[in-house]
Amino acid sequence: MRLSAWLMSALLVLAAAPVACSGQGGDEKPASTGGTGASEALTRLTIGTVDGSDFPDAPIVEYFEEQVEKLSGDQMRIVVLWDAGGEGANFEPAIIDRVRDGDLDLGWIGSRAFDTIGVTSFQALQAPFLIQNRSHLDEVLTSPMAEEMLTGLTDAGLTGLGLYPDHFRHPVGFEAPLASLKDLQGATIRVPTSNAADALMRSLGAKPIHLSGSGVDAARKSGKLDGIEVSIALAPNFDASFATSNIVFYPRVNTLFSSEEVLDRLTSEQQDILRKAAEATLAFALEEIPADADASAFCEAGGTLVAAKDRDLASIEAAARKVYTNLEADPQTKSFIDQIEALKENDAITEVPSSCRRVRP
Repeated sequence: MRLSAWLMSALLVLAAAPVACSGQGGDEKPASTGGTGASEALTRLTIGTVDGSDFPDAPIVEYFEEQVEKLSGDQMRIVVLWDAGGEGANFEPAIIDRVRDGDLDLGWIGSRAFDTIGVTSFQALQAPFLIQNRSHLDEVLTSPMAEEMLTGLTDAGLTGLGLYPDHFRHPVGFEAPLASLKDLQGATIRVPTSNAADALMRSLGAKPIHLSGSGVDAARKSGKLDGIEVSIALAPNFDASFATSNIVFYPRVNTLFSSEEVLDRLTSEQQDILRKAAEATLAFALEEIPADADASAFCEAGGTLVAAKDRDLASIEAAARKVYTNLEADPQTKSFIDQIEALKENDAITEVPSSCRRVRP
């Protein structure tokens, strides 16, 4: 009888423990954290990212997770859901939808995707050939512009917490190089879902297509896909053969964001912890993400680095200028482009470290 009474008492104590939790699985719901005593509860928040735990930006997400736990004295936890965008072509907009619908507390995606829901404040980051090296990108992301860009999420019911550097995007071909307008014209190129990315491909005479996962592989094997817009570090994931190292379309910039509804359920102290963690994560990302992707994995997989000829590079950049007409029609985007241009010290493209055989088409 004594043992039964002890067990009953223990169960009652456990049942009363104040834990606000989203769970651990892929269908987790956001934490309910408002009300009396919320700051004393263990609060778990889910963050969804389209990438896997082996991607270049994974250490940045994990660092944010660690900082939240540290700053909160273990009272807040971040549960990372890798590959949360699913297998569909619109994997990044899917994260946006899950955050807005309340299926996720936080999201981590490329800023490029937000123009698909009418948020244009990040489009200057994808102005073609504007940001060509990491020193320039770092200047932009540590300038007041970054906070202004994040503010653009407000009209979509979202709150931006941070912008973070990632690798630059290059044209990568499967069966042949993509190093001239002739190569690009008529070519079908896979790009992540983004109005700005689509506009660039069309300006170069290419056909943008949105595919993901097995869809990319199937299209490549059937000969319906000529190349992809991707970082050289990720090119081996797609069995690509030719990467044009001296054509940098733009950088990928990652966005950490939440819905206003989720933040409203947190205490002011908890909100402050998230913001401080996001700020500390930027400092870490600036050091952790290398200036450009190491191409060693691409080389080891049999890839070849291609260098576009100067005249071909000039022709591609000239054709891409058409994109600026639409971008600069938006006054804020034009202002950002002008400010980014003013921060540019040089147009040098960061050398891609590799042991690949280099050729000029």
